[in-house]
Amino acid sequence: MRRAILYFGIVVAASACVPETLVTPAPAETPPTMTEPIEPRGEILSGTFIGAGVTCPQFRLDSGEQVSLSGVTEGMTIGNAYRIDGAESMNSKCMQGREIRVFAILPG
Repeated sequence: MRRAILYFGIVVAASACVPETLVTPAPAETPPTMTEPIEPRGEILSGTFIGAGVTCPQFRLDSGEQVSLSGVTEGMTIGNAYRIDGAESMNSKCMQGREIRVFAILPG
C-alpha cells in the first residue's frame, strides 16, 4: 500500500513539473478552400491531368513535359486542365520523370 501511495505521489509531483506548452496541443490549421486566395509556396504550373502512373499520378505540362505528382492530388479528373502550386521534389519516389510536390490545386 505504501508503494502505491509513494508511486502516486511521484507521478503527481512529476506532472506538476511539465510545462503547459508541452501538454496543450496547438490548434489545427484549417487548409484554404478552392475559393480562398492563397499565397503560392512554389512555382505555378499549368497542364493536363493524365491519370495514374507506375507509382505516382501523371501530369502533362503546357510545355509538353510529362511529370509525376505527389502531395495534394485528390479530386483531379483525367483530361482536365489545372493550375497547380508546386515545387520539384529533391528526393523522388516516383519512377516517371521529375516529381512535382503539389501544395495546392488553384482555381481557374
